[in-house]
Amino acid sequence: VNQQSKQNMAPKLTDETCISFKSENPKRAGTKAHERYQRYKTASTVAEAIRLGAVRADVTNAVKQGYCTVLDEDSRRASANLAASVPDAGVVAAAAAVATKNDEEKKQEETETPEPPAKRRQIDPAPVEAVEAAQGIQDAATESSATPSEPAQAQAAAALPAATESVAAPVEVTQPASASQLGSTSSSSSSAAPSTSQVDLSFAKLDGKPLKYVKRTMGEAKRILSEQGLSEAKTSGYTFNLRDRDNLSRWMVELRDLNPEGKLMADLKKHQLDPCIDLELILPDGFPLEPPFARVIYPELRGGYVFGCGGICFEPLTKKGWVPSMTLPALAIAIKGILDYGEVRVSGVGDKATRTVKHYTEAGARKDHTQISNAHRGGEGSTYGSLKNYAS
Repeated sequence: VNQQSKQNMAPKLTDETCISFKSENPKRAGTKAHERYQRYKTASTVAEAIRLGAVRADVTNAVKQGYCTVLDEDSRRASANLAASVPDAGVVAAAAAVATKNDEEKKQEETETPEPPAKRRQIDPAPVEAVEAAQGIQDAATESSATPSEPAQAQAAAALPAATESVAAPVEVTQPASASQLGSTSSSSSSAAPSTSQVDLSFAKLDGKPLKYVKRTMGEAKRILSEQGLSEAKTSGYTFNLRDRDNLSRWMVELRDLNPEGKLMADLKKHQLDPCIDLELILPDGFPLEPPFARVIYPELRGGYVFGCGGICFEPLTKKGWVPSMTLPALAIAIKGILDYGEVRVSGVGDKATRTVKHYTEAGARKDHTQISNAHRGGEGSTYGSLKNYAS
């Protein structure tokens, strides 16, 4: 019995073992085994069969069942030459099926009545030529001198409107983008897109910063420094300026247009100070998921929501109350509201020339912020209450 079992056992197969499969697929049609056999039946070695989709068990079973023969090197070469000279039955059948299908399709096309081709929109080349001619005038004027001559400008100005009026779809002539514009995010088709895309931020140093921080800070800077952002700032009574030109994380904010009937404005007039409050906003590396750090720079304030070293008690400045979708201009307006309507008073003028207060330091304000965060951690903040009467 043991001798018979040894005879029925398949020889040990290695990746280099030469084999030859029967060309006729013995597996039941429609099964995965049938599909695999079709792919690996042309293999000449075990490694090639596995590469063509077989598993080692497929090869072993095929040898046991007689579908695959283990060859020595000479037999493998003879089998390969024979296979190359005799076309595979499956290939011949597939080729015949394709030829029959092509003949049927050709006959069907001959019997069917061809439909008239769809009418295509005729494009008048004249408007395009006119635009190209006008652009050529501008290019020629630019090449001749750094500043185009007045006749060339007049000729181009006269040619362009005439060309664009005759074109059904408007043709947009764009100027080449600068390197800084190519590096920035692409602008949308909204009305604000052109203004933000023109803001040059190539000076900013953002090496080593997280991707979310870079995208958000660049977006905030473009929005603030764009023409539209500057116009909104003037209307809303605030001004943003970078503290360090190459650092987008530190902004000096000037709050103006305070409540003329409020106590804060009365104190500013009393001390003969400019009717504005200076703040500093610092963006952490976790921005926008973490809130900005804000502190008062000038003048010295007391009461309300301002702590001893300039820290500001405002729930949106804490991790609990911060909303990542809030923009920096919106945050500035909110802080302006709690200062303007939160019983904040002027307690000192500091150095009027430099607009600084000696003990208003960043380290001191951060200690204030730690106390504020601990206070807000246990319950709801009340700083939103002063915003209900505020409109900017």
